[in-house]
Amino acid sequence: MSGRHEMRAAPMSQGGDLRAVADLVPALISFYTPDHICRFANAYHRDWCARDPSEYVGLHMKECIGEALYESHKPFLGRVPTGEQIEFESLVPHRDGGTCRAEIKYLPAYGAGGAEGFTIIVTFPDETEEVHKQYLKSEYRYRNMFRAMAVSFWECDFTGVGATLRALRAAGVTDLRRHFAEHPETVRELIRKTVIIDVNDKSVELFCAGSKEALLGSNDRYWPEESEAVFAKSVLAAVGRVPYFQEETRLRRLDGELIDALFTVSFAPETVSEGIILIGVVDITERNRARDELQKALSDLAHAARVSMLGELTASIAHEVNQPLAAIVSNGAASLRWLGRKEPDLMEARIAIERMIEDGQRASEIIARTRMMSSKRAPAKAEIDINGVIKDAVLFLRHEVSTRKTALRLDLAPDLPQPTGDKVQLHQVMVNLLMNAMQAMDDAPAPRALLVRSFAENGAVRVEVRDAGHGIPAEAADRLFKAFYTTKEAGMGMGLSICATIIEAHGGNISARNNDGPGSTFSFTLPAPDHTNV
Repeated sequence: MSGRHEMRAAPMSQGGDLRAVADLVPALISFYTPDHICRFANAYHRDWCARDPSEYVGLHMKECIGEALYESHKPFLGRVPTGEQIEFESLVPHRDGGTCRAEIKYLPAYGAGGAEGFTIIVTFPDETEEVHKQYLKSEYRYRNMFRAMAVSFWECDFTGVGATLRALRAAGVTDLRRHFAEHPETVRELIRKTVIIDVNDKSVELFCAGSKEALLGSNDRYWPEESEAVFAKSVLAAVGRVPYFQEETRLRRLDGELIDALFTVSFAPETVSEGIILIGVVDITERNRARDELQKALSDLAHAARVSMLGELTASIAHEVNQPLAAIVSNGAASLRWLGRKEPDLMEARIAIERMIEDGQRASEIIARTRMMSSKRAPAKAEIDINGVIKDAVLFLRHEVSTRKTALRLDLAPDLPQPTGDKVQLHQVMVNLLMNAMQAMDDAPAPRALLVRSFAENGAVRVEVRDAGHGIPAEAADRLFKAFYTTKEAGMGMGLSICATIIEAHGGNISARNNDGPGSTFSFTLPAPDHTNV
């Protein structure tokens, strides 16, 4: 418990460096003069006692630790002037009102003039052991999860990347995004300097490695050039102190095959400060393949529906084409008559020929729209002028509108955002909704009012098709967009189902409701583009 103190300790009250070190120690450290006046208390007093360390300075020990505890320690305090290093155990009160077993040391301190006081060090072995046990349990749980998860995990040393970024800043680089775009070799250097130090069993399987050790080392071999931009984004996320990054990319296995991967990085502060990051890789190759096959099936189904619709509109299309062709013949005959006069009337002939050209262009446009509906091709995403799509669909059905005695009115908001989508598929949706609306009014008295509206709403573009028919039967309300459900005697029940599938594939939604007056309104939304730079 005690013994002669061979090396005389320097007084804690005088050493600035010693004070700084003492503040880092998870123990109560203080310094008292020979008459038991406090001259220093370290930062741990704040955690343990809920009292600022500066409040102890200048107080007698009795005021610092309480009279009862002071009296119980008196026998040990009485031996400090002899120069002994005193060690004993005692119960010490905690901020929560309880007590904890403590190991206490009194270390006499001497200066040029002799004894200057003594340092007290109070440690808590039970707490230290518990913290260590909890650490071991946490480490065990983490390692078990790391090994057993059905996700590829890489533990990577990021310190080389940090050094390179600091060097870039020192060289005057302030815009890393722009620098990465202009100097892709920098991104490749950062990839090389990201070193894999541990992987789990799933990584060995996913990347076709014979052992864990085969995967360790530089990241360079796993990142094809096409994926460098994603790695650059992850670095920018780390610099921006984002806790988590995720994006789809492509990675290279050890056998050289490229896989589609969901790449995630965790920037936990407690590990990033040590230069360690955790990367997760999920193989989504099969998911993407299934998605592409589903998209192709959707495209084929939509094409079949378009062709079926063209069959229904054959008479209308023939009439639409016949009109400009008949006009071309008529204007051609008129041109010949103007030119066959004794004195040819070139001006009238010119006017007739110009009409022929206009009619030829109109016929060409009708044929182009028909070919667009009948063409079989992969969906092509681009920014869409939704008002333009609506007008094209109305032109395509102009003859149907006329023969069905429909009073069509367009109320299209100007300057709408342009959502991203496939023009042919959205044209198909509009044609289908317009045809359904006109068919719903076949038994209604003329004029049959049909209103088409477009407007912006809550970050989306909404299109409404409002008819004045008999409305939606109550029993059909929940099944309108289901495949093979139809209210028409000769219908297949695919039109609205395909419309719903197309709109949902574009990130929107489609719905139907009965109007307060006669008829119903079918509407769909498409998400407006987000121009925010991330």
